[in-house]
Amino acid sequence: MPYAKKTNKNTTRKQREYVKFKDLDRVVEVEDGVMWLQNGKYAQPGVTIAIDDEHALSDWTRKIKLRNVSLDVVENDRGYPELVISGAASDDPF
Repeated sequence: MPYAKKTNKNTTRKQREYVKFKDLDRVVEVEDGVMWLQNGKYAQPGVTIAIDDEHALSDWTRKIKLRNVSLDVVENDRGYPELVISGAASDDPF
C-alpha cells in the first residue's frame, strides 16, 4: 500500500500509519474497524478509518458512498448511539 507515512503523535499508544484516500491503490476490506468523522473547513468532514491497530485511512472528503451495506444504530456501553455499517464482501467493488 503506497502512502505518505504519518504516525500517531501519542507515543503511549502503538504507532499507526495513515494513508490518504488518493494514495490508496486498491480496495481495502475491513473486517472490524472504526470510523471517526470530524468537522472541517468548507463543509468537508475529516474521516479516519482504523483498519487495524497499525493502519488507518485518513483524509478530507466531501462525500461518502455506501454500496451493498446494511445500516444499524446500536447503543454503546456509555448509552450513546453508534452507527454500524456492515455488508458482504464481493468480487466487484464497484
